[in-house]
This record gives sequence, C-alpha cells and structure tokens, in this order.
Amino acid sequence: MGRKEEPMIAYYNDPGHFADLMNGWIYRGEKKLTAEQIQETDSRYTTETNRKYRTRYRDIAKRVKNIRVVLVVGTEIQSYVDYSMPVRGMDYDAVEYKRQISIIKNRRKSKKATKLSMSPLAKEDRLIPAITLVLYMGEEPWDAADNLHEILDFSNVTDEWKEYIQNYKVHVLDICHTPDERLMEFPNDIASMFLFIKYAKNKKKLAELVHSSLGFSELENDTVSTLLNYMEDPQVLKIKKTWETKGGKIDMRSALGEIYEDGVAIGEKRGEERGITIGEKRGITIGKEYGISSMLELLQELGYCEDDAKFHLKSKFQLSEQAADRYIKKYWDRK
Repeated sequence: MGRKEEPMIAYYNDPGHFADLMNGWIYRGEKKLTAEQIQETDSRYTTETNRKYRTRYRDIAKRVKNIRVVLVVGTEIQSYVDYSMPVRGMDYDAVEYKRQISIIKNRRKSKKATKLSMSPLAKEDRLIPAITLVLYMGEEPWDAADNLHEILDFSNVTDEWKEYIQNYKVHVLDICHTPDERLMEFPNDIASMFLFIKYAKNKKKLAELVHSSLGFSELENDTVSTLLNYMEDPQVLKIKKTWETKGGKIDMRSALGEIYEDGVAIGEKRGEERGITIGEKRGITIGKEYGISSMLELLQELGYCEDDAKFHLKSKFQLSEQAADRYIKKYWDRK
C-alpha cells in the first residue's frame, strides 16, 4: 500500500482537515480558520549541488493567512526520530524564502537594470513568512532537539560568540506522548483520531475513551477510513467492514461492540472445536466455558463494569443469577 503515513498525508492535504488541524494546533481549539482560507501552494522544492538540481517534495504545503505552512507527517514507519530536524526545518524555510526571492527577481527581469534593481529585492518588497510543523505519530518518544543550538557543539565557544550564532526552533506534535487534555483541544474528528492512535494497543483505555463524552460516537467517514487504513490491528480493522456496509458516519461504540461479539463467537467456536476432540458432550461444556471466559476477558478490556458484564453473560448464555455470579467470580479480574 506504500508508506504508512500516506493515508494521513492525503487526509490532511484536504483544506478542511488542514484548517481543523491548524485550529487545534495554533489556536488551541478556537475555530478561526475555514477550508476557504486554506490555499494550495507548490510542495516542491529544488536545491542545487555542484550544478546539479534536485527536486524533492514536502509532505504537505499550504498557504494560510499569508503564511506558508509546511507540514511534515512522520510515523514509526517513516521514522526514526530525525535528530537533524532543526537543520531540515531551517532548510525547508530557507528554500521557500529563496523561491520567493527568485519569483520577485524574475518579475524584474523585463525592467531596465538600475543600481536599485541589482538587488533581487527592492526596499519595499516583503516575503511571505514560512513555518514548518512536524506531526509525529511514532510509538517512541520524539526526543530530538527542539532547536538548532541543542545540536551545536558550544564546548569551545564563549558566550560573546554564542550571542551571534542564530538559533532555529522546531515545532513537533508528538501525538502518543502529548497529554490527552491537549489532544482534546483539537476538533472532534482529529482529537478522536489522535487518541485512537495513542491508545491503539491499550484497548481498555481506548474503550474508556470511546464510552466517554469525547464525541467518539460519530466520526466522518473519511476520518474513519483514514484511521483504519493507518492502523494494523486486525481487531480494529474489523470496524472497516461495519463502516463500509452501513455507509455515512460510523458509531464507534457500536463498532467496538461488534468486536467484542466477534471475540465471544471466536471463543465459543475455539472452545467447542477443542472440546469435540475429547467427546461431543464434554466438548459442548468446554466450548461454553471457553466462550464465557473469552467474553468476560474482552468485556473487561472494553471497560465494562462487573454488573453490565453479568447482564450480557446471562443474556448470551441463558444463565441463572447464581451461575452468572459463579462465572464472574471465576473469570473476572478484580485487580
């Protein structure tokens, strides 16, 4: 399917999603940008080395309110944490400023050269500011330097000289290691996406979030599609079938509920198949026992309380109150 981050790049290349991302990142959740305010801009940048030109592409480049924003999307597949990011970001922005100067210079070519026009910029010319943002989704913490000075060797540089050495700051959003409160400042779909990625391997925590008031209950179909194409967990990918058949928005609570039902069915089937090998009658008993233990384990992972789990257990296996209590006592982890 290509690089793992490609679904994310396609998603945030959409002006509406990019505006939502900036509203959460720059404006801390205030809706100050709309899709109409996001302008397309060239994501190519060309560098020259020994008279050879090389064209490369930034992940996403947009123009927002007369500021050119470059978004670098990184995942654990692409990355490795890039410890050279201060220089890389500085290069992105410097190349952008050079590009703007070149455009202004070419516009002046048809005019008669004067002492003033020998410079590619006139005194009144102004460049569009450029910033580079790094959206990092890797499991390992982003522990790279957040500014240029941190990767420079100042051991033999006195403070008098250091004052004249320019610094450059890197702006990174490390999704998996950013507090939930900060992620929840983003618009609902993006906040849900970030939290889903952050807790993808912690199903109990994920279930708690989905059953809370975060707004997981309804997500736009392109958000769900992007998220599920990004994820590799087989159980999570099971949701995609639900979404594709129902269409429109997906109810994440119902989808995760289907996961647990599938888990119960698998538990029953495996138990029964295992039991059949030692006798049909005993196989039914073992199958039922295995199905019950699997169901309780999955319900606990999904964050269900003990009373709710007992209710589902009684309904699914037609158990008496006493029998359900006995299984709860046997298989419910109260740690």
